Amino acid sequence: MVNIDYKKLFNELPIDVQNRLSSADISEKIYDFGKSMNLTDNKIYLLAETIGDVVMGVVKDDVILASLGSIGIDSLSTERAVGFTKEIVAEIKGLN
Repeated sequence: MVNIDYKKLFNELPIDVQNRLSSADISEKIYDFGKSMNLTDNKIYLLAETIGDVVMGVVKDDVILASLGSIGIDSLSTERAVGFTKEIVAEIKGLN
């Protein structure tokens, strides 16, 4: 099992990215998206965790689909969740 130092990874992010990643606005967007997909609170938490992992480089873009699929989101919803994840990651990183 790989031991990931999330605190170190978070602290290495630019301050503006740290602020957006931990903002109430981003949290609300993730929660609202999860509810619109009829995800349980646990799955919304796992979605948020996956998004954080992508932002910090723990999960690479090319494995987002597999990562989201592993949390139990059905295949149709997974495609939507991948699109949402890419959009919200770009917003957090300040790319849009």
